[in-house]
Formats: sequence, C-alpha cells, structure tokens
Amino acid sequence: MLLKLGGFAGIIRNPAECDRSNGATSAAIDRAPPNRRCCGHATLLVLGAPVGACNHRVGSLEVKATKRLATGSHGLSRIAVSGIAFAIGAIILQVRIPPAFSREIGAERRDRAPRLNGLSTYSGGRGVPSRSEVKTVREKAFRDVIARSHLPALDGLRAVAVFTVVASHSNLPLRIPGDLGVSAFFVLSGFLITRLLVRERERTGEVSIRRFYIRRTMRIFPAYYAFLLLSYALDARAGQQWGNTLVANALTYTVNYFNAFNHHPSTSVAHAWSLAVEEQFYLLWPLAFVILATRGRRALVTGVGLAALGAVAWRSWLFLGAHVDKSYVYNAFDTRLDNLAVGCLLALAVDSDRVVAAAETLAKRPWFPIATLALLLTSRLALPDSYHYSIGFTVDALLVATLIVQLLQLYQTRLWCWLEWPAIRYLGAISYPIYLYHQWGASVGRRLAGDAHAFELAAGVMATIVMATGSYYVIERPFLKLKARYAPEMRTRKSLTEDPAPSGVLAASM
Repeated sequence: MLLKLGGFAGIIRNPAECDRSNGATSAAIDRAPPNRRCCGHATLLVLGAPVGACNHRVGSLEVKATKRLATGSHGLSRIAVSGIAFAIGAIILQVRIPPAFSREIGAERRDRAPRLNGLSTYSGGRGVPSRSEVKTVREKAFRDVIARSHLPALDGLRAVAVFTVVASHSNLPLRIPGDLGVSAFFVLSGFLITRLLVRERERTGEVSIRRFYIRRTMRIFPAYYAFLLLSYALDARAGQQWGNTLVANALTYTVNYFNAFNHHPSTSVAHAWSLAVEEQFYLLWPLAFVILATRGRRALVTGVGLAALGAVAWRSWLFLGAHVDKSYVYNAFDTRLDNLAVGCLLALAVDSDRVVAAAETLAKRPWFPIATLALLLTSRLALPDSYHYSIGFTVDALLVATLIVQLLQLYQTRLWCWLEWPAIRYLGAISYPIYLYHQWGASVGRRLAGDAHAFELAAGVMATIVMATGSYYVIERPFLKLKARYAPEMRTRKSLTEDPAPSGVLAASM
C-alpha cells in the first residue's frame, strides 16, 4: 500500500504495520522527520485510493481528496466539496482504530495462539486450540460482552441505520430502503429498553415506573418539542399553516395515526411517525413488563411472543383480507408492534444457553453479517408488497436481531471494528437529532448542489450533522445530565429511594 502525505512516501503492507509498538514500521518512516511520520492512527480508503492517515497531516489529505472530487467542478460546488472533504477528514483522522482480535481463532498462527482471549496454553500445550476450546472461549467472550452496561457496536449500527434513512430521502437515482433503518431502530429500542428493565429488576428487585418515565421524558421531549416549535415557526413564516388536527397529533406523539388515516401526507413532521411509535411503546411496555415479570421470565417471553404473533396476524389480515391502505399498515403502532417485540425477545433471551450457542454459530466467520445484510436487502427490495406488508416486517426484524448478535461477537474483527471508531459512535449518539433534522439538511443540500445529486447528499449530510450537533449540545445534554440521576444503576436493594449524584448517562435508544 502506497502511503503519500505532504511529499513523504513509504510502503505499508497492512494497517497493523503502522503501529510502532509492534516494531513493524518501515525504514522509510523511521527516517522521516517526526512531524511527518505516520502515527499509526488509521488507514483510510478515500474514493478508492488507500491513504495512510496521520492526525498532523489533515490539510494534505483535504487537498488530495479535494483535487479528486472537484475535477470538473466550478464555483460553489468546488468550495462546498473542499469544505466537506476537510470536515470529513478532520473527523475521521482523529479515530484510533482499536487492535483487531478474534480473527478466525482456529486459523491463528501457532505463536499467537497463546494470546487468544487470555489463554496461555491449549490442549496440553499443543499451542493450537481445539474446536471445543474455541467454542468455549467465544461463548465466554459473548457472555462478557452482553454483561456490560454499554454494549459495543450498537452506536455504530444506529449511525448506519439513521444514514440509511437520510440517503433514502435524497434525490440519488438509487432505490435505498430507508424503512430498513427504521425497522432497525425499532428492534434496537425494544432490545435496549427491555435490557434496562431486566437489569433494574435484577439489581433492585423491582422496576420504578416513575423513574422510567422521567428518564424517557428527559431523553426525548426536549429535542422533540424544540424541533416542533422551530418547524411550526418556519412553516408559518412560509405561509404553510398547520391544521388543528396535525398540531394535536404532533403534540401528543400520535403523528403515526395522523399519517395512517390521511395517506401519509407530506408535512414537515411526517417523519416523526416512527418517534410516535416508539413513544407509545415506552408508555405501554414498562407497565406490561411489571405485570408479566411477577409471573417469571417464561411469562414475559410468552406474553411478548404472543403480542408479536398477534401483530403479524392483524397486519396480514388488514392488508391481504380487509385491503386496508398501505399508509395505515406502515404507520400504525398496532401493525408495527412486532418489530419492537422482536427486540424485547432478544433482550429476554440473549443470555440463555441456546442464544449464546446460536451466537457462536452465527458469528463463526466475519463475513456472516454481510450475508445477513444481503438477506435484509432481498427481503425488502426483491419481494412483493403482499409479502412485505404481511410477514415481511417481522422477517426484517428477525434479521436485524441476528445482525445485532453477530456484531456483538465480531465488533473487534478487522471487518467490523469501524463500528467502534469514535467518529462513528458519535454519529450514533446523535442519531436522534440527525433523524429529526435530516429533512432540513436535505433542503440545504438541494440549495447548494442544484442538480448534482452526489454533492447534494454530501452537503445535506454535513448540514444535518451540524444541526444535530447543535441540538445535542444546546438542548439535549443538560437534560441528559439530569436523566442520569434517575438511572437504575443508582438504585440498590438496600436503598430504593435514594437519589445520589449522577454517575453518567446510560446508553439509550432513539
């Protein structure tokens, strides 16, 4: 791989050789001045050209990327691309890629085998682990991961999901299934919220409904109602008045049913339907959880499973039997409940022996998640509406749950470690305001780029990130600090009423 930054060139065979701690840095790099040596932070692929990245050389990367992107461009497009390239370079180059591990354990070199997940010897000193030992190690590693308070890779998955939605609302001449991103958010919400409820009950012996609602309110309401206020003001200034029904639905988190009964009209808050579905889930699920949990986990699993099956049967009858309009089937909580229920089931069963064993099988190869993604795309793009609006949503949710299990196993492999890069995790952390403001960002992109659709998407994405960052730091963060005071981790069996100082913000879904 050719490394060229600011006039300095050297040969790097793979990204790991950039790490000076391994003693694999090339002689050319050793001879370079300190301010021009590669720091081993990342190796990027910019527009198909491999480029070694160093934090101190952001400017030269921007120049190189800009020359490629802006060839044949003029005026505003050239300036916009230059700024976008610099911003993206500045974000990505700060990333320090974590060391990859779990690369096909059975195929590891003999001299590296003793370092496998802390094991010093294998099978009587043979140096190569047996299949049963590999399986045991992987299952233990998976249990260790799911026991953490913050699960890896899921912020990255949220970032991918939200930008799938953003891209689907652009003018690119491609069919991008943005609703897969929404389905992913539903499954993630069901999984993470149920996991929080289960952990709180295990830790304290009960679930505080009051604290749960306070946490959800401080997580969701501030950014949402600020967005509503701004949208209403801008629409009024443009002469687009909201009707009383839309105002009432927007204020009460029932935009999904406004869309369902009005053929999904094009409004500035139409995309808030998915937030309404999640808010209705947050309102109902904790109460159902507390009631079912008194009868044990089997009752929880049975209840959630029956709810999912009921939603599938109801949706199938509405679309195939009663011939209800697509807009209702797509937007209504009662027809999308199964997506959330699949996430709930995953949270309830993820630490069971069967799921742990299945996780080891589903993640035997780093490319298995790619196969899952291919199945997702096939399910959404290649099959008819009669499938999609009946059992298709459920199949999509099951595939997303499979992908979650796979990524929890493989997030440290070379193929998937990017999900844990700080820049990607940050985008996942602000996925909520990105979703809120992505239509505004798309409008900015259209104004800047004109007919250049690729530039439109890039400019729109950057504008959306800027707006989302402002919302996150100005509106959301102060409330997130308050939210931490009501975190379930703050409570124990011995002190169920104490309210100690904040200890951090829980990872929570959109």
